[in-house]
Amino acid sequence: MNIFISILITISLIIIIIKNYKIVKNKKIKQTSRIKRLFIIHILLIIILIKNVNSIMLLNIFSITIHCILGQIANIIEYIIMLKYYKQAKKKIDEYKPIIIGITGSCGKTSIKNYIYDCLKDEYLVYKSPKSYNTLKGLTITINEKLKYYNSIFILEMGLSHKNDIKKIMKYFPPDISIISEIL
Repeated sequence: MNIFISILITISLIIIIIKNYKIVKNKKIKQTSRIKRLFIIHILLIIILIKNVNSIMLLNIFSITIHCILGQIANIIEYIIMLKYYKQAKKKIDEYKPIIIGITGSCGKTSIKNYIYDCLKDEYLVYKSPKSYNTLKGLTITINEKLKYYNSIFILEMGLSHKNDIKKIMKYFPPDISIISEIL
């Protein structure tokens, strides 16, 4: 009986999760490593609850608590993994030694980045961060996946949405040239 109820609770939780995320019709959910980790952690916690909780009411209470635990475990795992990627990108920058042009400000970062790129691309092997990638995570992904050893100049945007965001970006990817656009 407990297994049936726990399966029912799990299915209910999956439905709640799917409803809380905006899923585009006819688009497959991407099976990322992160999703797989979250799913495994969730299943493990449910198995632990099933074996240790005999009351249906307690199982329901714990199923709510499970999301808090899951969130904390996932945050710790994601932080450790991202630190690895940050260090990998930092190592790549240190090894390739491109001239880094960092652009920040309230507005106009992408336009300035594109303008500088257009001015330099005929004379130098320049790489610019794609689109408006301007967070530490976005820049890390860009560096790890796209920056090449032959890029002598790397133009990046430095966005600020949380306290110390620019400081964190500069820790890993300190610019040789800094540009500050308009500040509002």
